[in-house]
Amino acid sequence: MLFAFRVSAALAACAMPCVAAETTNSDELKPDELKISMWDRSTNLRGAFGYKDNVLLSKNNPEASFFWQSGLDFSLLRLAPESGSTLSFFLTGDDRRYFSADSVNKEQLFLVQAKIARDIGQNWQLGVPINYSYIDEVFDASTTEQIFETLPVKSHRAGVAPYVSRSLPWNSTLELKFYVDRQLYNEPLDDYWEYGPQLTWRKPYGNRSELTVSYTFRERPYDTREFVTLDFFEIPGTSLRYDQHEFELILNHSWDAERRWRIRTRFGYTLNQENGTGFYDFNRYRFAQKAGYYAKSWQASVEAKILHYDYVRQPIPDVVGTRNIWEFVLGVRLEKNLLPKLKLFLESEHEWVDSNNTIEEYHVNTVMSGVDWEF
Repeated sequence: MLFAFRVSAALAACAMPCVAAETTNSDELKPDELKISMWDRSTNLRGAFGYKDNVLLSKNNPEASFFWQSGLDFSLLRLAPESGSTLSFFLTGDDRRYFSADSVNKEQLFLVQAKIARDIGQNWQLGVPINYSYIDEVFDASTTEQIFETLPVKSHRAGVAPYVSRSLPWNSTLELKFYVDRQLYNEPLDDYWEYGPQLTWRKPYGNRSELTVSYTFRERPYDTREFVTLDFFEIPGTSLRYDQHEFELILNHSWDAERRWRIRTRFGYTLNQENGTGFYDFNRYRFAQKAGYYAKSWQASVEAKILHYDYVRQPIPDVVGTRNIWEFVLGVRLEKNLLPKLKLFLESEHEWVDSNNTIEEYHVNTVMSGVDWEF
């Protein structure tokens, strides 16, 4: 489930009006990095050696392995002040190769976004982001599928999300977006469409801090999935669809003018309702808190995430009550500049899942260290 949490966060970041990603978003930038020319390009290459003690995210059959991970970030920004237009392109990717895991030899994640935006007068902006992602990773699909195990998954996701934004009083912005995504999986997972509107309000303040509040409605019709009864039987001839209402609040806050001390708080609530028996109806709560210190030549941050699924009707065999899941993640990252464009980093992450359906529980630890070169 961390997989889904991380990818959705990355895709959301890529869909913002500025070029952004988990490793390069605006709350990680320093004041001197905001001087943008008519053409602005940035490229980062990464290489890291690491160890993961539960590659399959398994409770009873963990496979541990050392790995080598290669990564690339590339961004290109074109400003045209005379027309009020901005053209941006962003690519990020990671390729992880396991040395001794018998069931999985690699995991990959690639995200691409191209976007054009244009100012209309002083208060309006129109934009069209186009996104694509490819993922090849071990995935826990049990939250939305009747598959109570983790499995290697390959997926492709492509989408477009045109938006219009309006500058408001109090130096705030209101944005309305409508997106259409197509998600393709390998078997046994089913493909689906996903579409709907998103309304977002943003308020910058203080030392390049920002408060964001959003509401999103998603409709997700599956290609071939059918209704499931509360006795775990599929109903032939039916067609499953999810309707999701999501509310999210994000706070990026800098405590001082130099922006050395920063926090990022994120809270989200999702109501998932299906058009069938209610087997997949759930309430999902997400909370993430990141705190960091960003000096000139080194950085340190710690982040905690909590994800909770509370199912309304879905039972658990031989257990009284309905299904619920808790996921906890704790991560630490340290960076040290060796040269102006070369830095050494160390990451450690611990993830564990608790559930009243005990077959879903697992623990996994990952640690890696490497270098990041910007040119």
